[in-house]
Amino acid sequence: MDISYVFGSQKFNYRVCAVIVSENRILAMHDERSPYFYLPGGRVKLGETAEAAVLREVREELGITASIVRPLWLNQGFFTEDVDGLDYHELCVYFLMDISFADLASKGERFTLFERGHRHDFEWLPFERLRDEYFYPVFLKTAIFDLPESFVLRTENEQEGAPMNKPVILLNGPSSSGKSTLAKTLQKQLRLQRGEEFFIVSIDDFMKLRTDETIYEDDVFEISGEMCEACLKALKTHSGVIIDHVITSERIFEELRQAVEGFRLFPVRVVCPLEVLEKRERERGNRCPGSARSSYEYLYPKDGYELSVDTSVMTPGECASAILKKLLTPAG
Repeated sequence: MDISYVFGSQKFNYRVCAVIVSENRILAMHDERSPYFYLPGGRVKLGETAEAAVLREVREELGITASIVRPLWLNQGFFTEDVDGLDYHELCVYFLMDISFADLASKGERFTLFERGHRHDFEWLPFERLRDEYFYPVFLKTAIFDLPESFVLRTENEQEGAPMNKPVILLNGPSSSGKSTLAKTLQKQLRLQRGEEFFIVSIDDFMKLRTDETIYEDDVFEISGEMCEACLKALKTHSGVIIDHVITSERIFEELRQAVEGFRLFPVRVVCPLEVLEKRERERGNRCPGSARSSYEYLYPKDGYELSVDTSVMTPGECASAILKKLLTPAG
């Protein structure tokens, strides 16, 4: 008996999925009932281990004998199924599989198999294609590029109206304080340690920076709405967002705060002595002289941050670890 039951408009599933990769491609499938791509796998039966279930499902769906390399994720999924319209609470264990003893390559890039009267269409999808495909689970569109070495517990909530408790990590600091490097380092730590994919929204992607043109508060406010929209869009498909920003006024901060109301805004002040900022500014040579001093003096808000990290005495890795530790510490 499958470990699955329906209660009203809700359904619980305990599933396993096989992550089968080859040459930067992943094996995905769809059938006559599902318009989207998904991974080989299925429900675990009562009294069956997850390991036995994934080996059985691969054998039934692909007709091959595979072996397990390692478990990757236990994902707690909350979503509305496109096929039956039910709200799902699903626990799914994802296993990296070894199919080196099976001859799947001879079947080509696309092939069709049948299981108990159901047609399954399989296709080897390049990792880069996943971002543009109708594909589940959504988190794998980015997580596939950096598979965890150890088993990770993660949560994915795609339901409309679901509690919006995803973190919005605001890295606010003056120009040349090292926020861009810190954002990328923090993104990598979240991926490796938590199996969570955070999207980076950086002011540098919205501002046209010139070394002969001073950036004023009005210029930043002009692109503030676009940054907020990018943040909200990313929160629909990612575990959270990291914002690399230089906020120098109350109106810019309030626009962001109101835009992400309902999500968990986690502000971090990125600090650095002025003399270090100005030295970095000269060495970089891609900012208008004086940008570091101006943003240092007018940074807003002055307080109310979850924590501050000093990039003059801490490495990007140390700063990211401190942020992650504080982020995961229960309030109170």
